[in-house]
Amino acid sequence: MDFLLKYKYLIIGIIAFLLYANTIKHNYAWDDQLVITQNAVTQKGVSGLKEIWTGKTFIPQRPIYRPIPQSIFALEWELFNTNSLPYHLVQVLLYGFLAISFLYALNLFFENIPRYLLGFIALLFALLPVHAEVVANIKSADELLSAIFVVWALIFTRSSRISSKMIGVVFFGLALLSKVSAITLTPLLLLPFLYNNSYAVKLLTLLKAQADRLLLVVTFTFALFLHFSYPDLAFLSLFLIVLLILFIDISVKKPLHLLLAGLSILFLKFGLGIELALVISVFWYYQLSDKSFSLKNKELIFVLLAISISALSAALGANLIFIPVFLTLWTIYHLEKNDASKLKIFGLQILILVILGILSILNKSANFTVLFLFTSPFLFHFIKTYTPKHFKIIIFSLLLLSSLLDHPDEFLNLPDLTQFVEKDTTKIKQAGIFYNEPFHNILVIAERKSQKSATICRIQLVYLQKLIFPTTLVHQHGTWQIELASWKDWDVYLSILIHILLLWLAFYFYKQKYYLTMWGILWYFSTISIYTNIVRLMPDTLAERFLFLPSIGFSIAFVSGLYFFIQKFQKEEKKSLITLALILAPLFSYYAYKTVDRNKDWKDNYTLAANTLPYAENNAAINAQYALELNNLVKAGKIQNVDSAEALVVKHYNRAIEIFPDFYGPQADLANYYIINSKPELAFPFLKEAVRLKPEEWIHHYFLGLIYYERKEYADGVNQFTAMIQDAILQENPARFPELLEAYEFKARCLHNIGNDEEAYKTLEAGIAVFKERSTYILLANLYRVTGKVPLAIATFERLLVIFPEDQELINTIELLKQGKIL
Repeated sequence: MDFLLKYKYLIIGIIAFLLYANTIKHNYAWDDQLVITQNAVTQKGVSGLKEIWTGKTFIPQRPIYRPIPQSIFALEWELFNTNSLPYHLVQVLLYGFLAISFLYALNLFFENIPRYLLGFIALLFALLPVHAEVVANIKSADELLSAIFVVWALIFTRSSRISSKMIGVVFFGLALLSKVSAITLTPLLLLPFLYNNSYAVKLLTLLKAQADRLLLVVTFTFALFLHFSYPDLAFLSLFLIVLLILFIDISVKKPLHLLLAGLSILFLKFGLGIELALVISVFWYYQLSDKSFSLKNKELIFVLLAISISALSAALGANLIFIPVFLTLWTIYHLEKNDASKLKIFGLQILILVILGILSILNKSANFTVLFLFTSPFLFHFIKTYTPKHFKIIIFSLLLLSSLLDHPDEFLNLPDLTQFVEKDTTKIKQAGIFYNEPFHNILVIAERKSQKSATICRIQLVYLQKLIFPTTLVHQHGTWQIELASWKDWDVYLSILIHILLLWLAFYFYKQKYYLTMWGILWYFSTISIYTNIVRLMPDTLAERFLFLPSIGFSIAFVSGLYFFIQKFQKEEKKSLITLALILAPLFSYYAYKTVDRNKDWKDNYTLAANTLPYAENNAAINAQYALELNNLVKAGKIQNVDSAEALVVKHYNRAIEIFPDFYGPQADLANYYIINSKPELAFPFLKEAVRLKPEEWIHHYFLGLIYYERKEYADGVNQFTAMIQDAILQENPARFPELLEAYEFKARCLHNIGNDEEAYKTLEAGIAVFKERSTYILLANLYRVTGKVPLAIATFERLLVIFPEDQELINTIELLKQGKIL
């Protein structure tokens, strides 16, 4: 058994590697195209690094800044181009290294915990099947890198050496540059410092007693300067510098002020008044009241909670709806029932509300939070005669009021349902979706807040189910992988009860001084918070990759909590560990099987869709993906039973449309499928829907116009060909699109057939001006001829003769027309 402990890091690394070894020869799949094979910046290789670090180019047309993973992709593209094997190999190696790092951190932080128990925790993390979406999908290197850097940030900041702390803060910065969701771990990163700062080194010994205030002023001045220049890297760097100073300096009187300054920089970046106001107010309160910082002080605990909530809010770029609730609770907590000054306090609140209300009427664009911040120091001095209790009430009441006036729309993240009914594409795109694609996050169409909140509860239960019982793994949870819930559904209440139980267990383990499990539960709640859809709607209803960082906390809490209760009955450590191993063995075996099996699905886009489909029959996007990939295989000649395959293509495209009628992709693909197979009548209804959903796509107008022409429905044909002719892209480069010439000619034919010859002449003249093609001249001349305008017909043929002076057939035609021998 000592052998296992001696080589524990090697063993866990090999297990993690072997679990995903079958992905190394896989092709690109799912989001890999967005960040690699279809990303023009990534494909520039080394020459694209500057653009990667100075812009948001990780996913085209989405403002996502993740320069570290994209830089690695660019370097890999430079070296290996389209060969996917090295990309997958790097993924598997990173995962193995993360497993080793996680086990090392556990052994470093929890020295009094049995080594085998820590090994079981790391093994559970390595085996979790939900990690398949991260390791098998190259794009999710952002998740892997962020987790690795977070773990090493914790390792290094734990040390008492200045150099180690500096490295730790750098690692935390790298985690944020890999994926910003790592910021949810800021409270846990600071926890060791807040509990024990005796090891801190006095770095700034040359600074005097007021150095913290001076540094605060400099920090905010620099922050304001950066706010109007280049915010991304500069703000992040400054935040990390302040965080570093917090870790290594204890010589200043109030080191937490430096943290407040650093967080304020982040808040300025996102332009959120309430978070900045909260930080400044806390600073001023402690400056004026000269309170000491101690974890035994309940006030500080409230302050830290507020800062943590605000940090998460700033990272997401939206206010948390919990903030006003939190501030209200704060006020209630400090107001005693028999407080004689209560009326004065509320009177002052009302007065400030009236003043801000008047200002809002006079100037709707006024930033009331900034106004409040600039006046707050004088206001605080004026009301310093009140007790600290009253002082705090006033501060946070002002915060709440200023936030409500500054950001009235940010407390409601749910878009109005009428936006989707009216097909207001601008508003819908701002909401992160397109009306002609399935909703990646079904919460956007929740008609009531109660429906939204119930569904959010259901989603949290699904997250836990995927961690514990991963029977169904799906890479896309859009319409309708998860149904909207109501408060009549039993699983909503089960989710609430389970999460309340988890919070109670965190407190229970804290009281039992069993900090390992408590730490795991707090880690899970902290890291999953950003993905709950409570703060704001995420791009997806839920995603298995979102569980990657939270799964670290889950692994710790699940294994250590189970061991704790086993040990209650079996007092001896060895017997408890054996019992734990026997309980975990079948679960670990299933996890290993499920992981390896799920990896096979990620071989390419077709296998991913085909093998996920049995668990996603009501999922519009996956039905469409399966039909698309199967149709591509048919066209590439890689399917033997073509008839059966084509039937499946049609079946699943139709199923996708049945689930989501406004789904543009299947409508267009089915139209194209029938056109290619010379079945225009079958293509017709899908072409009409495709035109309705995306009128800017000219190709649908083209085929629909031809069908209308064959049907002799000429007026409708005119409309379709007119839409083509008006297309700016076609007109900018007509030589590339011969279909445009046909649009002019067929439109003229349709106009003639409905008796509008004058418009037909003009249409053909416009076509001649664009293309100067022989066929258009001849069509126009013959149109003049059959409508009795023989002189104009002759003149048109003569114009053509200037271009083709040696064309004897043209000369003969003109002569016959002049002699009246052609009518």
